[in-house]
Amino acid sequence: MAVYLEGAAVDGTLVKATIVTMRRLLIGYIIGLVLGLPLGLLTARWKVWQDTIGTLALGLQTLPSVCWVPLALLWFGQTEAAMLFVVVMGTLWSVVIATETGVRNVPPIYSRAALTMGSKRLHMWFKVILPAALPFIVSGMKQGWAFAWRSLMAAEIFVTILTGFGLGQLLHYGRELNAMEQVIGIMIVIVVIGLLADKIFFSPIERFLHRRWGTQSGMIFRQKRAPVSARREVRISNKLGLHARPAAHFVKHVRTFRSEIWFVTSDGRYSASSLIDVLRANLDCGATATLEAHGVDAEEAVERLQKLLGELHRFDES
Repeated sequence: MAVYLEGAAVDGTLVKATIVTMRRLLIGYIIGLVLGLPLGLLTARWKVWQDTIGTLALGLQTLPSVCWVPLALLWFGQTEAAMLFVVVMGTLWSVVIATETGVRNVPPIYSRAALTMGSKRLHMWFKVILPAALPFIVSGMKQGWAFAWRSLMAAEIFVTILTGFGLGQLLHYGRELNAMEQVIGIMIVIVVIGLLADKIFFSPIERFLHRRWGTQSGMIFRQKRAPVSARREVRISNKLGLHARPAAHFVKHVRTFRSEIWFVTSDGRYSASSLIDVLRANLDCGATATLEAHGVDAEEAVERLQKLLGELHRFDES
């Protein structure tokens, strides 16, 4: 196996095959995303789309990737388009289902809070609903990437074209030549590329999105905690609790500090600088939590924010 990989790398066969496969994979995957995301949003928004596209997506996702190959050959023949069609079909339905699931699982309190603060249709979709659905959507993108890989390997094994030999063709020829070292070597290359794609692309995107939209509570996204510099037990005393306008007012003040500030409850750990996280904490009247801060102004932040929580009664009257 090592001898084959070394020889294939030296003569350029492995590099050329990898480039051809990645080009096909990326083009088909991007097309699948471009089609799948809006279809998922439409499916989540209107029941007629859910009953048609949503049901179709659930059914077609169960089809093994290789089932699309005969249809692709009949429609497109022995061409690059046939391979791209198989990759798109492998990606599309996972993205549709994940997007629909993500939007439908957004807690209704987010929409109600946004409406209370004057958010309208497009603003609510792009600033509230989509950010809250992103963890589901990114999971669907990762699943779509995995299905795209499987689909492309099936296509490259069964579709013989002269425009470029990919990793699937090398896998096929290894089987035909009864070359076990070639088959195992190509399988290892495929696994390594998949792992690198996750570490280099998907994992950083997930971390960025969780930080950007404040969805990295302890229940969803675990990370190493920095030492706590200041902490204080607080009790929510205003009638409305930390919802809608009081929460927005509190988050606005939190963002004036340089420290990282968190609410810690029995249910998890929530970023106090994120309106979404504060709403998710469900801090109603009478609820208790620990206010934690870490940074250069941690003591000042905890003291001033505790005082601010006691001044939220004015929102009960508006």
